Parts: sequence; structure tokens; C-alpha cells
Amino acid sequence: MRSILVVTKDKDDYRIIRKCHRSAYRVDLAPTSDTALNMLHHRRYDYLFMDIDLLRTSEPGGLKAALQALWQLFSDQSKSSSCVPNRKSGKP
Repeated sequence: MRSILVVTKDKDDYRIIRKCHRSAYRVDLAPTSDTALNMLHHRRYDYLFMDIDLLRTSEPGGLKAALQALWQLFSDQSKSSSCVPNRKSGKP
């Protein structure tokens, strides 16, 4: 099943997204950016909805520093996923 990660402290935002997508997606909630990064390390999500204000206050360097942490994570994931062997051929 495809999945969405919603990063927000506002449970109403999470409920709205979950209600709109529950039939086609698993929708998970991360109330902090640290929780989100941890969840993203353990699972690949198809979509990410993130509260910009939460991001802005999550890192000492503000929004740019918080986004850099996400970019690094996604960059690392895309590098590692290219090494996953093709199930049919066994080749990367």
C-alpha cells in the first residue's frame, strides 16, 4: 500500500489528510521534525505533507537547515535504492 507522512502538531490537519486519502494510502503522523526524520529513515513514503512553521522552528538554522536535513536524507535514500538488485535479474 502506498503511504503518506503528515508532519504537523495540528491533529485536525492530519485528520483531514487521512480522511481524504484513507482508501488509497496509509497515512502516518509525525508530530515533530525529529520524529519525521526517524520515520523516514525506517520507511519510504510516497508523499510528505509538512507544516512549514514546524520546520522553521525545528532547527537552529531555521527553514533552510531543516530542509537540508530532509534533502540529505532523500539523497542518501536514492543512492542506496539504486543498489537494490532487480528481483528478476539479480542485477542492480
